[in-house]
Amino acid sequence: MQLDSRSANDREGALALLDENAFGVLLAHFDLESIEYSLGDDAFLEYVKRFSDLIDARLAKQPLGNDLRRIDLGHAIYLEFADGDELTDPIAWARSMRQALVLADLPNVCVLSAGGRWLSAPDEEDASPDPDLLQTDTAGPLHESGAWRVGPTPLSGDSNPQASANPMVNHSRADRTGTSFGPSEPLRKALAAEVLAQPATSADADLSFGPGLYIDKEAIDQLGKSLKNAPTALPVLSTVFYRIGG
Repeated sequence: MQLDSRSANDREGALALLDENAFGVLLAHFDLESIEYSLGDDAFLEYVKRFSDLIDARLAKQPLGNDLRRIDLGHAIYLEFADGDELTDPIAWARSMRQALVLADLPNVCVLSAGGRWLSAPDEEDASPDPDLLQTDTAGPLHESGAWRVGPTPLSGDSNPQASANPMVNHSRADRTGTSFGPSEPLRKALAAEVLAQPATSADADLSFGPGLYIDKEAIDQLGKSLKNAPTALPVLSTVFYRIGG
């Protein structure tokens, strides 16, 4: 691991961490383990591909937000964008996306969350592109693996010895906020809600929330909306989720 030889004061002055509000949408398979064991290899891979293809088609037809951050978690796809960058109503988009998956016989858990996320602004001295990473390919859709964004266009201004050998994707708002690699409250809350929705293998299996659309109360408040009914409040981490539909 490479260490930064600059003093603590120098590093503090060079590192700019920005905090902003964001929304997260997690689209997860429901009970994927059971499906995997019940299907052959080819059928299972086709099943997973149908899930991601349907999400891609929906995003192409109805974009969710500008500067969309996407992470493929294997069992789920996570989408995140800054508050104010939404291109449509996130609640309506999540509802229609979940219904499209249901109609395609793809049981799922959909979570809409909100909260703060940290963005790291690149150092001015490190902002120049790395000539060893330059390519002429046109940037494709943003995909991430874990914390690392990979794609055909390199990301300038960031280096990490543990990063994938694949070039990083350029962030279109780098001149304003840098690149989001820091902690994300929407992601943490979405994952927690999804875990509680999945079936358990113990005697407490009936206590799982089950498939459905789960909306973070903070997301509702942040969008300036209110629920017509009063569904059961489901406490998750530091917030409350409401389950909409089965």
